[in-house]
Amino acid sequence: MAARNSKQQLCVVTVNYECYLLPQGDALKVIDIMSRAAKVQQDYSDGDFKYIVGESPRAELTVVRPGQLVMPKAAAEPVTQRPRRKSPAQLPHQTFLLEGN
Repeated sequence: MAARNSKQQLCVVTVNYECYLLPQGDALKVIDIMSRAAKVQQDYSDGDFKYIVGESPRAELTVVRPGQLVMPKAAAEPVTQRPRRKSPAQLPHQTFLLEGN
């Protein structure tokens, strides 16, 4: 996450038992949007997608104090780089002769 303004109020938005930390303005927008949403289930039994509309998702907003947040610790081990992909010149290949009639 990017550095945050220390004076910015943070909130936890819970949507169907998943929790997300957001600035208060963004959290209010998410709650507003989710209040107009409905769960849907996809059905593909007739060869075409059908969407069965259900109830509204459970969404709530909780204002948190800075002392309530526990930030993850930095990784103790250095991050190792992935090996680079071989370029076409480095890939093994076989040469063969095409013969026509």
